[in-house]
Amino acid sequence: MATPQARIALEGFDTTECLRWRDDSLYFSDMAFGKVHRWDGHAGDVETVAELPGRAGGIGWLPGGDMLVVLMDDAKVMRVTADGTVTLHCDLRDRVIGSANDMVVDESGYAYVGSFGFDYLSYAREHSMTDLMRPPGPPTAPVYCLSPDGEVVGSSAPLAFANGFHLDDSGRHLVVAESLGLRLTALTVDGKGGFGEPELWASLMSGWLRRAVTDGGPLGTLTRFVARATEHPMIAKHSSDPVSPDGICSGADDSIWIANALRGEVVQVAQGGQVLQRIRTSQLTLDCVIGGATGSTLYAATVAALDPEEARRLRAGRIEVIELDS
Repeated sequence: MATPQARIALEGFDTTECLRWRDDSLYFSDMAFGKVHRWDGHAGDVETVAELPGRAGGIGWLPGGDMLVVLMDDAKVMRVTADGTVTLHCDLRDRVIGSANDMVVDESGYAYVGSFGFDYLSYAREHSMTDLMRPPGPPTAPVYCLSPDGEVVGSSAPLAFANGFHLDDSGRHLVVAESLGLRLTALTVDGKGGFGEPELWASLMSGWLRRAVTDGGPLGTLTRFVARATEHPMIAKHSSDPVSPDGICSGADDSIWIANALRGEVVQVAQGGQVLQRIRTSQLTLDCVIGGATGSTLYAATVAALDPEEARRLRAGRIEVIELDS
């Protein structure tokens, strides 16, 4: 059976992120320009449905239809009405270190919001991400649960750069992409702000490499030195280990699709970490979502650069489309 191919459907954005399929349309953030767009998934024009005063992150909806959008650098969640009016839903500045990040909202209006846990952008401009694997490991931060009226009602155990989320249909099982933990982590949630202890859903780095790169002695020093080279895009695209999960979405048979922020691909994994399928995209991949008329289209958000300033200059953010076997 032939591997599905990605095709470029939309381009010319800054940083495409936070894809959502709702009401037969694809919603996505154009991150650095603070916009949320809607597209019918076909040949129609892209409509801007929200403009925020800063970088736009995760998207979700309250039961009444108002949209919630994470304002990343201000660590706020904003509420957007149907006419585009923007008001404050929740201020997380006294809790979040670095930027607020992605978000998922359940059917009752409870929102789960992650954050970087440190000043990622400043660090990344001066250091290799591999350096964060040195003991004691990368900074961590909890996932916060917000009530439908915008109150913080709970928080999880600290996680390593909580990014994309998958919440199952019951609203009680939350899988979190730990981008710097190089794993997917499962949390039981009670739908009111309570969290269970984190459990490994899938490791996305081979065991031997994880042991070597996190070693506190000479082995770790040598491994991290070599691994720094693999962060270069021209080298990374020829590798398969590890996978740094950014956005995620559900796949067939309880699998999860992962947007790999290290290279241009989406990866389908089973619980436990078995790779079921890899599909190349044209650039670094930041998010993915299943949608389309038959529910068998995988949309991917891809970018040429992770640094916001470089992304603004390049304007190379894309939406790519992959037709899966239905």
